Amino acid sequence: MERVTLSIEKELLKAFDELIEERGYPTRSEAMRDLLREKIQELRLQRQPSADCLASVSYIYQHHQRDLTERLITMQHAVGDIVMMNSHIHLDSSHCMENLVLKGPTARVQQTANQIIVQRGVQYGHIAIMPTAFTSLYQK
Repeated sequence: MERVTLSIEKELLKAFDELIEERGYPTRSEAMRDLLREKIQELRLQRQPSADCLASVSYIYQHHQRDLTERLITMQHAVGDIVMMNSHIHLDSSHCMENLVLKGPTARVQQTANQIIVQRGVQYGHIAIMPTAFTSLYQK
């Protein structure tokens, strides 16, 4: 492992230390390694939109919204080749939450996830995209 020295403004370091405490990192070094890995993978996926990725798409919606449930099901069936898993949770008498796992080309996965969460009646949506290639980060 290489040792690196960084110069960081006091305010930024304070915010970084707060992040470390919130997430429970044992050291600044481990937190920095995680942040670097995350950013490198994010940039790699942006540069290679045809590269495969995994995505977790979570959204909360009103199931009484006109035709929304049917639209969401139809959308998922239209891209059935990239939908790996769907879980459905009843939150209360009006709201449901779904979690999808998508796997495929980054651009297509991102487009599909965006199309789902912008539907009228979807009240909250979150997309987390992760790489499928894990070893390339450490190859020289």
